[in-house]
This record gives sequence, C-alpha cells and structure tokens, in this order.
Amino acid sequence: RASASAGACGVMPTDILFFAMYVQEYDERSGDATAGRVSLSYIDSVRHFESSPSGHRSTVYHALINAYLDDARRRGYAHAHIWVSPPKQGDDYIFYGHPDDMVTKRMGLLKLKMWYEQMLNTAKQRQVVADYQDMLEEFKGLESLSEIPLFSGDHWAASIQSKLKEESKKLVKQASHTSAGSTPTAGGPKAQRPGTMTDMVDQLTEEMKSMRNHFIVVTLHTQHVGMSSGKCKPPTPDGLIHDPDGLLSNDLVDSRATLLEKCQVFHWQFNEARNAQHSTMMLLYYLHNRHRNKPLPAAKARVGQGAQPLSGLSEMARIQRSRTHKIETAMRDWSQLLRHANEATRLETWELPPEELFGRILSQINKSKRDILADKYTQCKAPTTSLMARSVFIRVLKRIAESFISCLLNMQQNPSLQA
Repeated sequence: RASASAGACGVMPTDILFFAMYVQEYDERSGDATAGRVSLSYIDSVRHFESSPSGHRSTVYHALINAYLDDARRRGYAHAHIWVSPPKQGDDYIFYGHPDDMVTKRMGLLKLKMWYEQMLNTAKQRQVVADYQDMLEEFKGLESLSEIPLFSGDHWAASIQSKLKEESKKLVKQASHTSAGSTPTAGGPKAQRPGTMTDMVDQLTEEMKSMRNHFIVVTLHTQHVGMSSGKCKPPTPDGLIHDPDGLLSNDLVDSRATLLEKCQVFHWQFNEARNAQHSTMMLLYYLHNRHRNKPLPAAKARVGQGAQPLSGLSEMARIQRSRTHKIETAMRDWSQLLRHANEATRLETWELPPEELFGRILSQINKSKRDILADKYTQCKAPTTSLMARSVFIRVLKRIAESFISCLLNMQQNPSLQA
C-alpha cells in the first residue's frame, strides 16, 4: 500500500503553494477489497491563486484532480474514491491557516458534492472517467463486510472496527451467561455469528444510506461500468498495475498529520499571501533537505590564553547535554500531545490523552496551570461529561501544545535561552 501527495505552485510575484492533495494507491498486491483502487483522502487549497481571466480558480483545481484520475486510469487502476467532507470551523486538512474569507464562508456539504460532480461530468465528457456513483449504489447487494475497501484512516475502517468490537463484546457477554448456567443455543455462541454478520451488513447499508452524500466512487474504465468490484481487473496486457515513476519519500510530507504538525510547530501559515510566500519557501527548503546540510557553527571557545580549564569546559558540556536532553524529552511529550489532539479533532472522537502522557505534561508546567488542567482532565473523564465540554478541553490542549513547542524550538535554536 502506498500513499502519495501532489501539489502545485503558482507564480504571483513569488511562488506560493496554493493546492495540495493526499492520495492512497492500492495495487493488486494488497490482496483485499482495496486492490486496484485509489483514494483521494484529503484535498486542500488556499485562495492566493488568481486566474486570468478571473473566476477560473475551480477550473484549475478540477484540471489538477482530473489529471491525477487520468494518470491513475492509464496505470491500470479501476476505481477512485473521493471523500466529500468540508472542514469544520477551526479545522485544517493540509494547509495550516486559511484566509479569513475561507474560514468565515466555508463550503457546505451539498455544494461541495456538486463541485465534485461538476468536475467528474467534465471528466466523463473528456473520457477521463467512465462513470461515478455513491457508496450505496456501488455496493448494492453487499453480502460481507470484507467487500468494503478499508483505506487507512478512512471512515469505513473506523466504523467497521467499532461494529466488530461491539459484536465481540456481545458474544463474550453471551458466552459468560451460558457458562453461568443459562441454556446454550446449538453450537454455542459461535452459532450466532452468521446472523450477526448479516445484522452488521444491514447496519452498514443503513449507514451508507445516511451518508450517501459523503462518498463518491469513480469508475475509471468503461468495461468496468456495472461490473461487481471483485471482477474488475486492470485492463493492462499482463493484468497488473504499472507505475513508471519511482517512489520518492520525504519525512516532511509522507504523512498529512506530520506535515500539518510541522507547519503548526514552525508557524508556517497560509492565512495571508506574505505568510504563504514564507511558508512555501520554508517547505521547499526542507523538501530539498537543505536543513541537513547547514554548516556547523564555529567553536566560540578556543584552547589558549584566557581559555577556561578543561575541567570547567567538561562541566559546561555536561550541563549543556543535560539541558538538551530535557528539551528533547519535553519536545517528544508535547509533540505526542499535539498529534493526539489533532487526531481527536479530525475524527471528532474528543478522546482524552493517556494518563501517563498527561502526567508527564503536567510535570512540565507551573502549579497554577497544572491544577486547573488536572481538574479539567478529571471532569472530562466522567461519563456524564458532554462531548462539547471535551471538545473545548482538547482544543485548549492543542493551543497549549503549539505554544510550548514554539518555546522549545526557540530554546533549541538559541542556546542562550536555556540558561
């Protein structure tokens, strides 16, 4: 399984990154329902691109996405999945910080779906794609959960996992009642499983009905239209998917969450054109690994007249190493907290951070804030606490983590601040 990202730069007076897309590609080696499919997991943009004539920003975005679909089709992929979900207030998908007009006037679900349908209708006219439909239409006659492609971080992967856990708990509870003396059914609890699977398939079908506006499945080849998913083979001479381009990997962009976290930590924002220019420059700098080739600073202390004794230098080095270690340890803890908060916000689970991590975080802040956060954490652990209260607490932790990470970075870059 492979994930890929694509972006585009436009020339205003200087280059600005204004469009980015994260996709997942699964060739025939995946061995499950994802085989031969691509998933357009996240698509994001910022309104710094200006078209000439004006009013063609969507035309450019549509062309970029359709060009990717055309490339996937030519390589032999059979289907493409598009997640239709506009970001909620305060959420960022790829770019950290959006222009104010994008924050206050976000596109609604139905309007975004129409935007994608307009794009796909153009693609059909140009024979880039064959057809498209929603999940319910694509998987009509569903007989097993294994027929649903589960992409990494996808809604259906989380939904099916949740349903399987619930059924597992029911079976365990049923088995405990049986062992306690109740009359077992023929074959024991396992005999319930065929019916249980049917129930879960029915539940999933109902969920597809309620979420039919959130997912679009694109059929890329004409010969696959109306064909069941399991029978769609790559229309290549050897029946395999071929990618002529080698895999390029970079720690900065391999993961959407890592990229977003990095932008948050370094304040690479795209809310204004000037900030977007700086952020684009820094992203390119890191993408080309220039930060790893920085020359080492010249030693300030020299052995000779007026130099400190060797024992004094050794003690200073020991203290410096100790401080550096503490900063690195704190950075790991706060980065872990920020990742947790970002994931809880993205999935809207509002799950609290683990107690062990939260305990380490509390030990690094002053007593007044420590007591307040500890009380809030305890309150949010109570089953009666509303999701709204937890969401507010998670967002507060997210802002605190961003602030602390920024301070730690300053301390790393300016050793004089560590004293």
